[in-house]
Amino acid sequence: MIIQEGAVIDVKIVKEILLPSGMMALLGQYNQRSFILNKNQFENLEIVFGKTIACHVDKVNCTGKIYLSPYKSRSLIGSIEEFSILNHEVVQDSLNNTKYLLHLLGNSSLKAQHITYIKPIEKSQNYIIRDINKSKYILEPLDSASCNYKYEQEIEVDIIDKKEIQILGECLIVADHFNRKHLISYSKFRHYNLNIGDTVKCRIRGFDKQHNLKLEPSNPKYKLGKTYSFETIDFIDSTDESNNPTKILRVNDCLGMQATIVQLPSDYKLTKNITAKVYRINNGRLYLSYEST
Repeated sequence: MIIQEGAVIDVKIVKEILLPSGMMALLGQYNQRSFILNKNQFENLEIVFGKTIACHVDKVNCTGKIYLSPYKSRSLIGSIEEFSILNHEVVQDSLNNTKYLLHLLGNSSLKAQHITYIKPIEKSQNYIIRDINKSKYILEPLDSASCNYKYEQEIEVDIIDKKEIQILGECLIVADHFNRKHLISYSKFRHYNLNIGDTVKCRIRGFDKQHNLKLEPSNPKYKLGKTYSFETIDFIDSTDESNNPTKILRVNDCLGMQATIVQLPSDYKLTKNITAKVYRINNGRLYLSYEST
């Protein structure tokens, strides 16, 4: 059975286990497959060994490992909450643009951070909770005047330069309609054939560790949710979350990049081509799921 990103599955909590790192975790099972769950994410929930708990499939990575979180915690997504500013830091991104990193506390004791170009004046503000990513809440101010960039918003930028940036390597410098400058990694998107003078549609994916706005240029050939034929290369031996052996299929896309297909049917035999759906595009890389023909 293929487990898709965004699905909700009932996972039986088997026991608590000690990881090699020394951290405690929970062992869960679903459809005869075992999962190691981050105990900290479940600490506010009532856990009964032998009982099931609804879990959200946050991510299926390129090696087939599946990351889960409690579905109940996602009930906050879409809700509006007032957050007070505990403190703020003045930070600079890789192009020396000044931004403000806000440390926030919600009315329900929810802690979060938010980056903005606008110096905060009010001590509190209403935010909508847009998403949860790696246990961190992604917030968006309700006041549109203080929110220039929205999570998953699509914007157009003009490529104006290319230069080497410390830590990040060779980057394209782009300008948006506010005339603010941002970075796009040249190495990650080399196969998109982006050039100085081009106007590119990008999706906002938040901020990186250097406080740069993360932009994902639109793939010139592939669209999310669409199914395509790919040329197969070979199998890669791997392991799942419980170190059980599994096989991953490597394929070529039409832009000359490799991708992998995980969770293949047990009876799948290598063919010259395979049909797969694009379920995620991240940093120029395709993430594919098997589609039966």
